Amino acid sequence: MNTADFVLTYGAYSRRSSEDYEDRQVASIESQERELKEVKERLNLNVKQLVSESRSAHTIGRPVFNQLLADLEDGVINAILTYHPNRLCRNAFDAGRLIYLMDEGKLLEIRTPSRVFKNTPEDKFMLNLEFGISKKDSDDKSVVVKRGLRNKIELGWRPGVAPHGYLNDRATESGHRRILIDPERFEFIKQIFQLKYKGVPTMEILRIVNEDWKFKTRPKKRYPSEPLSCSSLYKLLGNPFYCGKYFYSGQWHEGAHEKAVEPDIFDQIQIMLGDKGCRRQPKTHEFAYTGMVRCGECSGMVTAEEKWQIICSKCRNKFALTRKNSSICPECNTLIEEMDQPRILYYSYYHCGKKIKPCSQKSIEVTDLEEQIQLILGSIEISDFFLSWAVAEIHKDLESEKDFREDKVKSVQRAHEECRSKLDNLLKLKISPLNSDGSLMSDEKFKTEKQALETELTGLEKQLNEVDNRMIQKAQEAVDKFDFAANAKARFETDDLAVKREILSTLGSNLTLKDKKLDLQPHPILNAIKKIREEEPKVSRGVEPSNQPFTKAQMDAFYSSNITVLRGRESNPLPQDYALNLHYCKGRTISSPCTGRYGARRVVSTGS
Repeated sequence: MNTADFVLTYGAYSRRSSEDYEDRQVASIESQERELKEVKERLNLNVKQLVSESRSAHTIGRPVFNQLLADLEDGVINAILTYHPNRLCRNAFDAGRLIYLMDEGKLLEIRTPSRVFKNTPEDKFMLNLEFGISKKDSDDKSVVVKRGLRNKIELGWRPGVAPHGYLNDRATESGHRRILIDPERFEFIKQIFQLKYKGVPTMEILRIVNEDWKFKTRPKKRYPSEPLSCSSLYKLLGNPFYCGKYFYSGQWHEGAHEKAVEPDIFDQIQIMLGDKGCRRQPKTHEFAYTGMVRCGECSGMVTAEEKWQIICSKCRNKFALTRKNSSICPECNTLIEEMDQPRILYYSYYHCGKKIKPCSQKSIEVTDLEEQIQLILGSIEISDFFLSWAVAEIHKDLESEKDFREDKVKSVQRAHEECRSKLDNLLKLKISPLNSDGSLMSDEKFKTEKQALETELTGLEKQLNEVDNRMIQKAQEAVDKFDFAANAKARFETDDLAVKREILSTLGSNLTLKDKKLDLQPHPILNAIKKIREEEPKVSRGVEPSNQPFTKAQMDAFYSSNITVLRGRESNPLPQDYALNLHYCKGRTISSPCTGRYGARRVVSTGS
């Protein structure tokens, strides 16, 4: 099409993205318009309109650009003047619309300060290429930015503008910027949460903040510094960011920034706020013992739940917080927010899920359940002296069995060599010229004997690899269990749910809960330690320690002569099941450094 037959009427279009990452190096709208005016005056162009907008071209839906295309459709203009083709579009849909308008003859020319794209196949191809480059550049930047955001989230730093009391780190390199505390306002934010936690009404907190403290918000680019508004105060009190959590990309994340309030206090404040509190609770339901314990009546899985209750400060009525009622006392209709320091109660219960069949078992509070676990841990607790002595004896006995292990390895190696020799001889016999007719070794007999020898060879190789490791692993298991018995009770007193779960699983198996009583099958080693603890006072009264502290040598001698720990040639030996079940080498485990009454070396026997 010859554009010389038409009068070109231009629409000048300038754009700068609202996304900082997309067009960081692109000139501002003012500088783009200045360039376009110079082109207009130099070439004496007929520019009917000069429009601009601050919108991203990565997605469709720019109102000014859509109006520009509408003017092309209606014939108001028939050419476009712009700073660069990527100012027009960075997505395939808008690029296709522009090319289609050229195909229809409604868009005759796109002019930039450096190039002109006319309605010709060659120019349309180059224009399409420019649009494709713009699209790829935008996509590449999007990938880089999203990767940077994911990395920032993994490090615990929330993307976006920091809330009141915090500052965005502008000095650090992009991608590694942290969220810092605002030294002028952070302490005020902490005091706001403390006031609310003490039961001070929200409007009174607002008066204290603005009138007594003269608090001012941080000035921003578009908003000046001003007193804290009522809505901003409610948003602040309900923002989980202040307790170390934030919601981003559809899920909750743990923040690395300094907390202004502890999570448990934040949760209670949300209860006080009622319907005006945090709508999306950041706290997930985490229970230490779910999925481990079964009901002793119906064998169903034991589950857990938590409950919040409030004692109304006005009528003293205690009521539970539910989804239907989270903000008002059902007895006197007093809002929780208006109560004067209401008492907030928290309970965590474990009970049968009752999904298999009807079950009559009642729930047990987590504190009662953990008291039972602590009693079990106390029944196996051993002193550091006993732990050191037991570990030393295990290692000593393991070292004493070194010759036996070496003899066993040599024995297995000899058997392995003999089996390999038999297999070789069997093959030689099969391929011997004397067996050409199969009279000495038939195919069926060869196959049967070869398979038997290969099976035996595989078993010997496996035994050769495990003969030493198995003994060492059993000894290490015993050491681990002794260490567990010495330290588990102290570790259990921490608030780490993962630690508590690991301790209960180590205690034993087949955990059941019936009539509010926890039952389990203890590990054999821990069960033996428990029986030693039960019997030791009965047999050691004659050698009760004095008020003087024991030395390590004295304690070793005491444990080595205690018939509860070491079962030897005694007049009244302990039953066999009282021994430590550490079966790792010929039925022997911990040996005593002294000898028995008849000169025999006493050992703790497992009884194989």
